[in-house]
Amino acid sequence: MANITVFNLTGTDLSLKSMVINGTQLPFEKSQIPMLQSIELDYRLTDWKNFTNFIFEVEKESTSYRIDLNKDHYFGGGDYRYPGSGAKVRYILSGLSSDLKNIQMNYAYNSPDLDRYKYCDDLKYLNAQ
Repeated sequence: MANITVFNLTGTDLSLKSMVINGTQLPFEKSQIPMLQSIELDYRLTDWKNFTNFIFEVEKESTSYRIDLNKDHYFGGGDYRYPGSGAKVRYILSGLSSDLKNIQMNYAYNSPDLDRYKYCDDLKYLNAQ
């Protein structure tokens, strides 16, 4: 069972270019994230409590969108909010800005032992590179 899910609600197809957690590049077989679909990844090398940083990059046509978050600038929330062993997280790519320079990202998380997810009202943005 994967503990990271990326949902594409942007209305356009995207490709996953890179996801790095705590300095580890996550391997993935499928890079395409068609609109209204998701991709699942797994990261359990460290416990969620030992999170340090998160780098995420997707591509739309020839434009790359990237975000680089450290522990102090990550999404708000409580226990289980960081990716890692003992947590499940969902990154929701919810839309493109009108000038196509940003992709809005929402976030949900919880313990893998619970069915429901807690939402986070702290939005982040992937910036065009």
